[in-house]
Formats: sequence, C-alpha cells, structure tokens
Amino acid sequence: MKKETLLLVSLFLMLSFTPTPACSALRAIYNEPDSAYLFAYATGKNRDHNGLHFAWSRDSQNWHAIGPEHSFLRSDYGAWGQEKRMLAPLLYKGNGRLWHCVWTLNEKEGVLAHAVSADLVNWNRQSYPQVVSEGNCMAIEVSEENGERYVVSWINTISGGESELFRSTTGDFKTFTPAERSPVSSRRNQRVKVSVSGALQEGTVHKLPWETIDHLIKAQQLAACKSKLYRETMKEDPVRFAGLKPVEATLTIDASESKKISDLLIGVFFEDINYAADGGLYAELIQNRGFEYDLSDKEGRDTTWDHRKAWTLKGNEATLVIDTVAPLH
Repeated sequence: MKKETLLLVSLFLMLSFTPTPACSALRAIYNEPDSAYLFAYATGKNRDHNGLHFAWSRDSQNWHAIGPEHSFLRSDYGAWGQEKRMLAPLLYKGNGRLWHCVWTLNEKEGVLAHAVSADLVNWNRQSYPQVVSEGNCMAIEVSEENGERYVVSWINTISGGESELFRSTTGDFKTFTPAERSPVSSRRNQRVKVSVSGALQEGTVHKLPWETIDHLIKAQQLAACKSKLYRETMKEDPVRFAGLKPVEATLTIDASESKKISDLLIGVFFEDINYAADGGLYAELIQNRGFEYDLSDKEGRDTTWDHRKAWTLKGNEATLVIDTVAPLH
C-alpha cells in the first residue's frame, strides 16, 4: 500500500473512532482559516482609558471581539484620572515589518502618541512628540513616503473651533519635520466602521495570517487566567482547597551541604504610595516629617503644598529654616 494511501486511511480511522472531544479538536484545527481580518479600535468606556482592542472576522462582516474590552495597549501619558486616554488609535504596519500604533491623547494639546510592536502583544516604550504648538491632533493617519519615511496627517482644531488638516514627515515617530497645512483631498480615510458586540466602532482593518490572530486570542486568554488568579483571596480557600488531603513528609537535613549566607543580604523594601508613609504609617504619625512636599507634586493646584505643609510656627520672632545642605534623611 502506498504511503499516501496509508496516511489517508489512518486519518479516516482516527476521525471515525476517536472519542468526540478529540474529533472536535481535530476538526477545529482542520477548519482553521489560512488568514482572517483583524479590526483595531478603542471604545469610549471608562472615560477612554481602556486602550487598544482587537476583533477578528473571516468575512470582514461578522466580527468577534478578543476579550471583549481586553487592552492590548494602554496610554501612559499624563497623570491618572483625566489623562492616560487613548482616542482614535490607528494601527499601521510599517516598512520594517513592525506594527505602529498612533493615537490622540486629548483635545487640548498638539501632541500625538506612538508605540511599536513586532507581534501586537508586546509593545515598546511609548513616545509623545509635540507636532504643533497650538490646537490638537485629531483623526491621525499614517502613510509611507518613498518607502523610507512616514507621512503623518491630522486634523487640528484651534481654540476658535476652526479645523485644518496638517501633515509632517518622520522616520522614527520621535522627530518630525515642521508641520505644514495640507489639502483635505490628501486624506486616505483609513478608518472604517464595523459592528462589534452590537456596538458600532471605528478603527482600521488588516488581513493577517491566522497564526497571528490565534496568538492574540491566546494572549488574551492567558491574561484573563492571570487576572482570575490575582483576584483570589484567602476567604475562598475552604472552597478552593476543599478536595485537598493532609500530606505527611519526612525531612532529612544534611548539615554538610550547608551554604554560607552573605551578611550583605539583610535589608527591607518599602514603597511610599500616596503619602501613606508621611501621613500614617510612621509611628509618630507626623505628616511631612521630611519637609519634602513640593508644589509640583500637586501640579500647582494646592498653593500651600510646600515644605511648610502640615507645620505651624509659633512664638515671637521665631524663624523656620529648612536645611537642604546636610539633611537628616
């Protein structure tokens, strides 16, 4: 019997007599497409803080969210609260086979955001170049120029409400040529609108090998599994470990195999978050005991937030001087 015929007979027997779960797995692998469409977008949920999302489709009509609301990339610009937003992200595959994501940070600054990735899961450090001194950078688009540089265009809305189209070129998304006005006809309209989970979203569509999309799906599943583990608490232990039984073990210590421990390994790590140390964890409960408060901590919102914060000077002709030459700590 020829080798090819034997292989076909073996596959037929395996599909016919293998238990149902195994057959389902084999058929799922067999039915996987060679390629599919990827939709990159961001929603307005959580005040635009949820970052870059993906959905996939075989026919570019029926879309399946990977998540949903799973963030493959989040903006790290600005302070928590009103900042760290991602508006209208644009995903673009560059001439170096790397993926570029550019997005709008807010409605008030002429700054755009950029990050690059090789696999759409792991992203390099973000950069935030300022491209205009007045207005903002809305509806950003990217194209290539002679296969060497990128052309970045955006809509700039100034304080009076007037909107103009600007463009600039860059080779690394960090340094840009001076922005210049551009005709609206030069826009490529790279974004499309599709329905994901019953809601209309705007983003970019890309046709990719199925292996790439499958990698994204598995990355999201792994992140969901880790998130579930991180949410576990001790109060759930009686249920989670109900099936465990006591284990008896005998330990035999071989003193001849002991190792000397360095006396330099003694130490402690402590992180002061939100002034919790100055405000509550020290035994003395003395706020700002290091006289380290600075106006920049509150971005100038609290004009009393300086080295004298939480201290009151009393006494005739008394003075208070902060020694920064040889401080205690």
